Amino acid sequence: MIMEYLTGESLRDRMLRERIRQDLAVAFFRQTASALAAAHQAGIVHRDLKPENIFLVDDSEVSCGQRVKILDFGIAKLAGDNAADFRTRTGMVFGTPAYMSPEQCMGQKQIDHRTDIYSLGCLMFEVISGQVPFEAEGVEMMTARLTKTPPALATIVPDVAPELDRAVVRALARDPAQRAAVDG
Repeated sequence: MIMEYLTGESLRDRMLRERIRQDLAVAFFRQTASALAAAHQAGIVHRDLKPENIFLVDDSEVSCGQRVKILDFGIAKLAGDNAADFRTRTGMVFGTPAYMSPEQCMGQKQIDHRTDIYSLGCLMFEVISGQVPFEAEGVEMMTARLTKTPPALATIVPDVAPELDRAVVRALARDPAQRAAVDG
């Protein structure tokens, strides 16, 4: 197996080191959405998007100076017609609880690209606010995803850009049909 050698840091390491400015965070989110859109077009759903799986690489060709790389497609699944032999059995749960979509928490058999949009919303919420949308552990966190609405970013970060707040709210919709499309 040959893999690209990357020099940089994870988004988690960056978050631990410093608070990320909103404009830079938006640039990272756009790149992440673009990469997800490419994976989704290829019929791949990541299913474990989290700060540890977003890697930042210095790149002078990118306007913000860093290129986003999505790592660890270890629990990714094929979607649509390509998924016949790779579908998760109903009741099986894969992912990191703080970033899992409601449908992942329920162990639904049919998981599609919208689960990654939800995880991106969790990631955006955390980068901007400094906390995950639901403060709980394990099963309680998964239950919160199914029964509660996360607070609006503006209640935690008063100077959040209204468009960013709306994008996060839409990405975190409990109903997958209400989530924004990731189109780059």
